[in-house]
Amino acid sequence: IFGPSPGLLAQASEEIQQKFLDPYLAGDLQSGFGFTEPSDAKRHTWAQLEGEELIVNGAKSYVTGGSSADFINTLVEVEDVGPAMILIETSRPGVELQKAFSSVDGSHHASFTFTNVHVPNSHLIGEAGTGMTRALEQVNSVRMAIAANCIGLNRFVCDLVANHLASTDNRSHTNHETRVKFGRMRTQAFAARSSVYRTAHLMEAGENCVNEIMASKILASETITELTDTAIQIVGGEALIESHPLASIFRRVRASRLAEGPTDTLHANISRGYLDLNLGRI
Repeated sequence: IFGPSPGLLAQASEEIQQKFLDPYLAGDLQSGFGFTEPSDAKRHTWAQLEGEELIVNGAKSYVTGGSSADFINTLVEVEDVGPAMILIETSRPGVELQKAFSSVDGSHHASFTFTNVHVPNSHLIGEAGTGMTRALEQVNSVRMAIAANCIGLNRFVCDLVANHLASTDNRSHTNHETRVKFGRMRTQAFAARSSVYRTAHLMEAGENCVNEIMASKILASETITELTDTAIQIVGGEALIESHPLASIFRRVRASRLAEGPTDTLHANISRGYLDLNLGRI
């Protein structure tokens, strides 16, 4: 439906579109996103310009989708130029997959090292020096995608609890305390949904809404976590059986409070945006 938007390849050159984007959309190639550096890295992944090539060295941890990736959208620091996003095929000499691992939510990641990896300049996404801006644009888009996913799950969880309470063999719907819990769930879901819709409206209008995006992601991810926990308490032990949808959601949503920025980090960034930069409306 949406094609490559809002991905990094949406505004790539014709050469990149033909070599990477078209096969990716056709399902013939898989990609990874390399942003995070190892905690013990002495310097960020860097590249040197040599003629028509970039020589890349460094490492990336938590490469999303890395274990099955044919190429990695990689943030590197081009010496004397600045940050850049570059596409690096995992089959290139010098690219080593160090470790593949999966998360509790079922997603998979990998860590890579790059040792004197020769990459054509044509694999740059945009101009060198604009990499951090492009990477952060991707992060903002993913944060909103996470928030949207969470508000959809909020509705699903509320509907599941409603059906449970209305079941013919369940009389807990007549319990006042349970009704209060369910009413609180729906109120929280409404607040999170309203926040995400408002932020999406600002984004479509071309507004600078970095703080609003962070706030929406926080609110949506924290809400689905609390709603799922409350739903499990209402439904009871059967909700912890692996085949039950609440058990699956419980595992899945825990990562949402860490992905694309832990909640506490985003709270600190919102404070900085308001107190230090005088940005945002919240």
